[in-house]
Amino acid sequence: MMNKRNHGRRLPKAGLIAAVLLVASMAGAFAGNLWSTADSIASDSASLVPAYTSVNYTETTADGQPVLTEQALIIHDENRNDELTRAEYGEDDVFAVIGSFTDGLAFSPFADAAADLEYEATGETAVIDGVSAAEYSFEYTIDENQIAYDSAISNGTDVDVEGTVWISENEGYAVKAEVEYSIYDNTSGNLEIAQVITYDYNGESWMPVQTVTTGSQVFTERDKTETVTNFTLVETYSEFFAASDYAR
Repeated sequence: MMNKRNHGRRLPKAGLIAAVLLVASMAGAFAGNLWSTADSIASDSASLVPAYTSVNYTETTADGQPVLTEQALIIHDENRNDELTRAEYGEDDVFAVIGSFTDGLAFSPFADAAADLEYEATGETAVIDGVSAAEYSFEYTIDENQIAYDSAISNGTDVDVEGTVWISENEGYAVKAEVEYSIYDNTSGNLEIAQVITYDYNGESWMPVQTVTTGSQVFTERDKTETVTNFTLVETYSEFFAASDYAR
């Protein structure tokens, strides 16, 4: 509630309304500026690629029975033509699932490939790893081929993504994001995806630290029966470098 005294004088009604509008305007400008700062920081680091991505993949049946647990490694590098290369070490069946919904590189709402982006400050804050962060909700669409590694599997349709991102109130970088989307391919069936992505910022470079993806994989058999499995994918990134032929 606004204090009724202003240097010993009661604000006239018109002045009170003007003051409220001014505060609201300043709050809106602050929210927009904070998002813009995070967007700028992300743009400055758009070419960064992790040399190493360690992968832990677990899969269970719908009733929680373990199906498989696998570990894998993705190594990114550049060839003589400055083209980004990728080497995979692990079981093919794991990469078949992974490749249908991620290219192994963390996505963010600040990526240039995100279309029809809408965002809004929720007015909530949280302390994440000791960082005070403002909460934003967002929605955007993305071409499936931008996030799925195997473009032969994906069909290039638009995917609707929604989520929440927390931006440092002090330095203006994204600290954490949670996203949800659904994707379909003939090999892996329908995938309902939820991701939690944590980021780090050293004052110069903004990088994802880890992505935890959980989802339900639904196969529809010829007789229309459905088989459901649940999976958790943990990707941990390290040794970033600036790739010449990469940008989100």
